[in-house]
Amino acid sequence: MENTNTLEEEYEGLSNQVAETHISNFSKYDEVKAAENDKAGPLSFGLEFEFLVAYVDGDVDDPFIEMVDPNPEDKRPLIGCKSSGSPYDGNIIRKVASALSKVASAPVRLCEDDTFHEPHDNVPVYDAWRVGHDSSIVPGSEILNKGYRFIDCEVSSPVISTYDPTQRMQIQDIVRALRGLRVHLNESTSVHVHIGRCEEAFSLLTVKKLCTMLWFLEEQLLDLNHPSRKNSKYCYMVTKYSVLARKTLEDLQNEETGVNQNLRDLEEMDEHAPAAKAPLADVTELQRAQLRRIWGCTDLEELARLMLGNTNARETDPRAVIQRGSVGFKRFMPAGKSGGNTQTFEFRQQIGCLDADHILRWVNVCQAFTDFARRSGPLTFRDFLVNVVNQKPGEKYSAFDMLKDLGIRTTYWKAHAAALRQTKELYPGGETGGLFVPQTA
Repeated sequence: MENTNTLEEEYEGLSNQVAETHISNFSKYDEVKAAENDKAGPLSFGLEFEFLVAYVDGDVDDPFIEMVDPNPEDKRPLIGCKSSGSPYDGNIIRKVASALSKVASAPVRLCEDDTFHEPHDNVPVYDAWRVGHDSSIVPGSEILNKGYRFIDCEVSSPVISTYDPTQRMQIQDIVRALRGLRVHLNESTSVHVHIGRCEEAFSLLTVKKLCTMLWFLEEQLLDLNHPSRKNSKYCYMVTKYSVLARKTLEDLQNEETGVNQNLRDLEEMDEHAPAAKAPLADVTELQRAQLRRIWGCTDLEELARLMLGNTNARETDPRAVIQRGSVGFKRFMPAGKSGGNTQTFEFRQQIGCLDADHILRWVNVCQAFTDFARRSGPLTFRDFLVNVVNQKPGEKYSAFDMLKDLGIRTTYWKAHAAALRQTKELYPGGETGGLFVPQTA
């Protein structure tokens, strides 16, 4: 029977499965090292909101003066930029940060004022709402000649534990503040969801299981989101454009011969991923070799490199050189002076959005996907994988099948899919000339 929990009940179920916390004796910021056991304790998430902010040239003392404001009926604040200055001099994002600071329960700062995990100078401490720019966000033809200028903006959240009872309120408050500004969304914008373990690391087993799930379920995760994300160069399909995906069967067979797998690796693969060896319906020999390569990895960095973009494919497909796929593994790569990093899975499938309820529902999917990789036992994981790949002729394991198997109610997502078939607009009125996200959802 399908789970009929409300969204709040689904969150509570995820956060309360295990009450105790496992304390590691090392810091993931010191080196990219896997945890021995990661089943205990909460998951955490972080969000990156991408959007375009409207502004006009010149100082705007009264933003509602018709001669300055192309749309004086819109009573939301209009940001002015001194004609003698640059929109990237910090003036605009400071005004965005000021709007957020009025509602945020955590501190708000500019990315240029970041603090870092010592001794690094490039691994930020995510203890505040951070406001900055992102060059991947670009104005499109839909906003030309509208009387405004637009600048790219990204807001990232602090680390939020699934144990935190204020998580929904925090996101709702920030989204409400952003909607109180004149912001625009287009297909270059997105919402990225980082799933981690607060200050703890993931185990190598969990990352192998999540990569295995992704190898068969990447399309289903994308199917829950706006169709444009399937063609975004910042959300390439890992199963098509990653280092692992670009390897031929001969490459993988040669590597397998040279890999000195220990007995435990082989035992774990046999326990969790029978498709890596046994012929199953719809599993090719190449896919089996790819799974064996995943399970043959001996550390997090090796596995992360396989899942990142193939820098050798620059001439054949530019998407292959982008470092972030539909799920990003860059935070498992060494960074900083001692090689540590934040160890988060970055789910990049969601289009730009300022609907707090929808964002939180997608966060829930990302958490459930990760938690299944983390907590499922060998038999449960194996049965799940066999069910995914062993479909009857003419049938396909759908995104809704995946949600049900992860314990997530499908009613909302079926309605969302139906709505996307009717309109591709990113916010109400977006396809009929509405320039800005409405102030109220």
